[in-house]
Amino acid sequence: MRRATGVAATLVGAAVVACGAKSGRQHVDKTDQVVLSWAATGDMVCEWWLRGQLPDQYVVSTLRNAAAAIETSRLTLVSTTTARSRSRS
Repeated sequence: MRRATGVAATLVGAAVVACGAKSGRQHVDKTDQVVLSWAATGDMVCEWWLRGQLPDQYVVSTLRNAAAAIETSRLTLVSTTTARSRSRS
């Protein structure tokens, strides 16, 4: 799970370089916060699940919510980046 956090941070860092402008950076920062928060949540939930302290359904629900939140943030970042690219053309 920690590897996923590092990969997510690298992707968000690459997006920072691509965005450039302050408003673009704000979107990237928000996406970074969402990804890192859900990665920490997933890490904690998986640890507790492996110890037998959480039911399967709770873990599945939490991880689905994490995936949905990260996808929403990704789509927002992509649409912002796309809109910025079009405005530069």
